[in-house]
Amino acid sequence: MSKRTLLSGVTREELVDLYHNKKLSQHQIASKFQVTQGAILYWFRKLSIESRQHDDSLINLGKSGRFSGSKNPRWNGGRHVANGYVFIRMPSHPKASKRGYVREHVLVWEEFNKCSLPKGWHVHHKNGIKTDNRPENLEAMTHQAHRDVIPSLLRRIAELEQKLKETLNERHQ
Repeated sequence: MSKRTLLSGVTREELVDLYHNKKLSQHQIASKFQVTQGAILYWFRKLSIESRQHDDSLINLGKSGRFSGSKNPRWNGGRHVANGYVFIRMPSHPKASKRGYVREHVLVWEEFNKCSLPKGWHVHHKNGIKTDNRPENLEAMTHQAHRDVIPSLLRRIAELEQKLKETLNERHQ
C-alpha cells in the first residue's frame, strides 16, 4: 500500500486531539494515516497546530515505551553517572526525577536504614568519593549540617594535599 500525500477528510480538531490530548507523536499520527512524518509536519504548520516542547516530547516517548528501557539504543541497564554521582532508574520511587532516576547513595542509605530519607536531608559521603556508595561511607544529615561539613572537608583536603606536596619535594631533593 503506497503512502498518501494528502490528509483528505482529516480536520484540524482531529489532529489537535491526536497530538495534544491523546499525546501521539507526529510519527505515530503519520503511521495512522499512512503518510510521511513530513506530511504531518506540513499540515501542522499549515493549520497552525503548535508543536510540543522538546522535553514534553521526550517524556511522552518514554511513557509510550517506544524508546524506553532496553528499547533505547543508548540503554545501559538503568544506571548512569552525572556530576560524579551514580543514578539508578526507578521511576516509581518517591524521590525519582522527571526522567525516573534516583541517586544511588540515597537508595543504599534507605535500604540499609530501612526507612525513607527525611525531607530536607542529604546523604553525605564520609570519604568524599561520590561513587563510593557503601553503607558505612554514607551518613544522613540535615541540609544545614551538610553545608557546614563541606568547608571543613575542603580545608582538610587542602592540608593533606599540601603535606603530600611537601613529602614529594623532600624525596626529590
